Amino acid sequence: MEQKLFQFKLYSHPNKTLVSHLEEVGKKSKDILLQKNLNIGDYVDTEVLSEIIYLIGATHDFGKASKYFQEYLLEKDLTKKRELKSYKETRHGLFSSIFTYYIIKTYLKNIPKDKDEHYSFLPIISFFVVKRHHGNLANSVKEINEIHEILNDKKLISVINSQIYSIDENEIQNILDKLFGCNKYLFSDFKENYLNILREIDREFINLLKIQKNKILFYYFLTLLLYSILIDSDKADAIGSLNILRENIPSRLVDQYKINKFNNNLNFIDKIRTEIYEEVNSKLENLDVQDKIYLLNVPTGTGKTITSFSFAVKLKNKIQTEKGYNPRIIYSLPFLSIIDQNYSVIEDIIVSQFENIRSNILLKHHHLSEISYTTSEEEYESDKSLFLIEGWNSELIITSFIQLFHGLISNKNRLLRKFHNITNSIVILDEIQTIPHKYWKLLNESLYFLSKYFNTYFIIVTATAPLIFDSEKNEINNLIEDSQKYYSQLNRIKLNLYLEKEVNFEDFKNIVLNDIITRDDKSFLIVLNTITSSKELFNFIKKNTNNDCNEYYYLSSNIIPFDRLDRIRKIKTSKKRKIIVSTQVIEAGVDIDIDIIYRDLAPLDSINQVAGRCNRNFSFKSQGEVNVYILKDNNERKFCTYIYEGFLINKTLETLKNVKVVEEKDFFKLLNKYFLLVNESSTDQISREILENLYKLEFQETGNFKLIEDDYEKIDIFIEINENAKKIWNEFVKILDIDDPILKRKKFLNIKKSFYDYIISIPKNKANDVLYNERIGYVSLGKINSKYDLETGYKSEKIPLII
Repeated sequence: MEQKLFQFKLYSHPNKTLVSHLEEVGKKSKDILLQKNLNIGDYVDTEVLSEIIYLIGATHDFGKASKYFQEYLLEKDLTKKRELKSYKETRHGLFSSIFTYYIIKTYLKNIPKDKDEHYSFLPIISFFVVKRHHGNLANSVKEINEIHEILNDKKLISVINSQIYSIDENEIQNILDKLFGCNKYLFSDFKENYLNILREIDREFINLLKIQKNKILFYYFLTLLLYSILIDSDKADAIGSLNILRENIPSRLVDQYKINKFNNNLNFIDKIRTEIYEEVNSKLENLDVQDKIYLLNVPTGTGKTITSFSFAVKLKNKIQTEKGYNPRIIYSLPFLSIIDQNYSVIEDIIVSQFENIRSNILLKHHHLSEISYTTSEEEYESDKSLFLIEGWNSELIITSFIQLFHGLISNKNRLLRKFHNITNSIVILDEIQTIPHKYWKLLNESLYFLSKYFNTYFIIVTATAPLIFDSEKNEINNLIEDSQKYYSQLNRIKLNLYLEKEVNFEDFKNIVLNDIITRDDKSFLIVLNTITSSKELFNFIKKNTNNDCNEYYYLSSNIIPFDRLDRIRKIKTSKKRKIIVSTQVIEAGVDIDIDIIYRDLAPLDSINQVAGRCNRNFSFKSQGEVNVYILKDNNERKFCTYIYEGFLINKTLETLKNVKVVEEKDFFKLLNKYFLLVNESSTDQISREILENLYKLEFQETGNFKLIEDDYEKIDIFIEINENAKKIWNEFVKILDIDDPILKRKKFLNIKKSFYDYIISIPKNKANDVLYNERIGYVSLGKINSKYDLETGYKSEKIPLII
């Protein structure tokens, strides 16, 4: 009775009591975990793990009970508040993590010992999770070494001692009794033995050695799961009530859409698309949901998006019926242009069933996404919208490879918060051939583990299937029995290979120009490997052809996203003759249809991807052409060497040795040959190094995993191309002057999407004359003519800028 009447005086946030926050985070964390369907019984019982995550959530801010933190939290004067925040005694992360370790250790004393080998690691993993819940995960050895240093430093010990002895023992025990039951955990015991507890943590180095010796991914992904659940629950409680309801997606959603959208008057390519769609979806009837990795390998332009999405929706419903949980669908792609494109396709499908597109049904997430989250009941403010978007709180998420894979292999708080929503989901990996081969083994082991133990399904969609998984070892299940059959039916294009010798760029310009002039009824796409060469060719062609008869388009990362996406839309809808010069930004998935393509030498899978833009819909009377050359600059250096690994170029040339012409029906065999050569000759060294870091819980070292690597430091440049851009920039400058970091962030979120529509990234050493500050450059509307060309983008010195 006394406990109910007790007036709690300690606070976690200005308007929230500590006991309420700890209780809510503990309960929410446990609820999230209990909703999961995990196959981790070989390591730990789910019931035990649900108690562990409750204990983590209910103790994660325990250090806030100190009088030092309470004085800081309740201080009104901002100057004094900043001073209090700087005191070591005010910091609560380390103190909280020590207490969490003690609580978990105490709890496990009463648990049966049948899995003691794995349970013994739970206290130290919980320590890591709580210690870094306001920051990024650190290397495990570093964390334990810090405890060792504390034990050998009287000043550091005195900080912890001061924190402990500043706590109101009566109130904290009432909090513990409310959270865990009367006298189940005693603060007096912790207070008396905290030095011994620190020594126990110090001795956890032995357990770390065991973890490292085991060389399994369980401990890494378990840490991510607990960390993700804690930081999501913590932020959700702090930000306020967000009750996002799950939605059911009808199993036949796409079937019905196709019936309503397409008539029976199908052309040849439509019939192939329908045949592929029906073959894939027929697999659902006898599908064993224990199989969790699938491959859809069919030619470009044969409806992979709609087919894979339909399969995923049906699989989602099948899992819900047979296994009792409701998986999200995550559709992941490599490039922003095709994310927007595929989002539009899926949005069209969703609209056919739901009256309004709501964010809890369909969500688009990449770094340029609009910060807006709506449900049928509410449109959330920017800070809450960002929280819901970055946490992937939706049935269907369309996102980038970077958002997905850096949500699996990372130490970053912001990226890992969504990890628990990746588990138990269905992940479509479209255009997976864009993943560098050095990461194949890493992805093989990581995705296989997640599929086996965390019930995460993967649908790999590609026209050029890299050997990340081995079908002969039953690592992957083919959704198409005979992919070669569909390649054999198609003969839309042919590759003309001019690889006997390198061609000077000046000569190549004239080859392309003559072809454009001679075949004046054909549309052209020329894909080059550097921005510099692409700009030069574009200006050369436009200067020497009849401008009135043609539409000219230039595409590269040198163009602001606002214009780049607008040009892609115009290319897709225009009926006039098109001449397009681009870097490889146009390669994968961009749904355009061109008669003739010229391509500077690239890895074979990239050549195949750009070939997918040629005669895509079988709409031309003759075969489309893809002409491949080895181009070199005035310094006799091949352009391909500026951006591609020599290894992949060599394997491409080896595959194409003595080959002059390749027709589309032979692409499948040729690509298989190429990937076998890559797989046989490539090194797994980078993957093995990263895997070693995962085994050892060396979280900071996961930064070695970068899907996009820059050879030089880049900086963002804001291009004030029009009056709207000027308005956005002026708003941005005002935001920079705001002192309150929370208000500053909130204000920026309101303009973030529009702001990044006018951003390009260039080498920092080429931006000295446009720097606004150390972090961003700025080209004003008044200087636009001298620094930015409206057709070819940013003006820089003649350096081989890429993409």
